[in-house]
Amino acid sequence: MATDLPPVSSRYKWTALSNTTLGAFMATLDSSIVIISLPAIFRGIQLDPLAAAASWMRGAMPPGPLDDDVRDALEETVLA
Repeated sequence: MATDLPPVSSRYKWTALSNTTLGAFMATLDSSIVIISLPAIFRGIQLDPLAAAASWMRGAMPPGPLDDDVRDALEETVLA
């Protein structure tokens, strides 16, 4: 059972391509703006993002014989 589809015009193809390209460009531009403004956002809400990550990583580590040494090294590198 073959269905006869009308031929797609070249104008439709260019419209679809331009809309897709414009959407990809806008997404890239938006992510660039957010990445550039993140330091100002963190200063505005008075949050240190590295401190939150370090506390999460410290809580995720299982206790072990080298636990204190690993935590000290983590605090020196991440929180410095």
